[in-house]
Amino acid sequence: MKKIIFFGTVIWLTACTTTNLPPSCQRYFNALEKNMAQFSLSNAELAKFKQNKNKLSQLPEKEQNKICLLRMASMQQYKN
Repeated sequence: MKKIIFFGTVIWLTACTTTNLPPSCQRYFNALEKNMAQFSLSNAELAKFKQNKNKLSQLPEKEQNKICLLRMASMQQYKN
């Protein structure tokens, strides 16, 4: 069950990456990377993750911040 939630979360949550991430995105990606370390992802899954992060990096910082805050809250909900 946790693995299904994790992969669903990765697909839904991947985003927020620029050279200067808002603090909310930095916290989000630090937490996400810790979670990802628990699973062995294929190269295709890792490439998709990176591609999705790059897509979000094109959004304005305010939008990135909003998305990362929502995603971090969602991640915290799954932990509880």
